[in-house]
Amino acid sequence: MTWEVHVVKTAPPRKYEVL
Repeated sequence: MTWEVHVVKTAPPRKYEVL
């Protein structure tokens, strides 16, 4: 699964850092 791309496209950098 490519959750990284999904997070980057749907959520801001903040959520990406948390994940």
